[in-house]
Amino acid sequence: MAALAACLVLPGSAQAAVLSFNSVLSGEQEVPPVTTDASGTATLTVDDRAETLSFSLNVIGISVDDLFDTLVEAPVGPVHLHNAPAGSNGPIIVPFAFDPETYTDTSDGFSLNVTDYAYADAAALAGSDLGFSDFLGLLQDSGSYINVHTDAFGSGELRGQVSPVPLPASAILLIAGLGVLGAMRRRYG
Repeated sequence: MAALAACLVLPGSAQAAVLSFNSVLSGEQEVPPVTTDASGTATLTVDDRAETLSFSLNVIGISVDDLFDTLVEAPVGPVHLHNAPAGSNGPIIVPFAFDPETYTDTSDGFSLNVTDYAYADAAALAGSDLGFSDFLGLLQDSGSYINVHTDAFGSGELRGQVSPVPLPASAILLIAGLGVLGAMRRRYG
């Protein structure tokens, strides 16, 4: 029994935890709300060992040319992750600098795709002193949001709170099973 538990636990302990988050963006979530036909969805994954993040944003109704020119030219770019709960605005914690390789027009809007972005680099660019573990805490508590700034709405046309993606039931069962195996090992081992 202990050998089975070791086989199940050891491979997972050598790997980093990759945490997933998502967001649905709308003008209604802006503070104050804005009227727009645009919408978006985003996925954020964070590697807690490498302290990196990957980000994918798909927007309908806004083109790359519609993005806020002042921020397109600025080092922080027109799309950011901000530190604040729903209903309030907060400072930038992860900026996504404009790059034609990562911001691309689609047939009905634009997409933004960034991989293996070092959190330390993002925080430095934003001027944030928020440590990585605090950043993870914000994400897990839905304490951050994505904001898309456009020429029409310089303070933001689309906003979406970032929420953790729940573990699938199979992962929860595996974790519970490992806990039972560990308890049995302590009791009978």
